[in-house]
Amino acid sequence: AENFQAMASERSDCGSFARGGDLGMFSRGDMMKPFEDATFSLDINGISDIIKTDSGLHLIMRYA
Repeated sequence: AENFQAMASERSDCGSFARGGDLGMFSRGDMMKPFEDATFSLDINGISDIIKTDSGLHLIMRYA
C-alpha cells in the first residue's frame, strides 16, 4: 500500500496525487462504469490491471 501511494504521488495526473492517489469513499454510480466495475470487483487491498476510461489509464488499489 505504501509503495502504491508513493508511485501515485509521483506519477498520477489526477488531483488525487497529493493524497497518494486516494479518491476517498465512493458508491456505485459515482465513477465511470469501467472504473467502478474494476474497483468493486477487487478484494480489499487488491490492485487492478490497467483500466481504460474516457479520462485515461488507471491502476486501482481498493482499501475498503
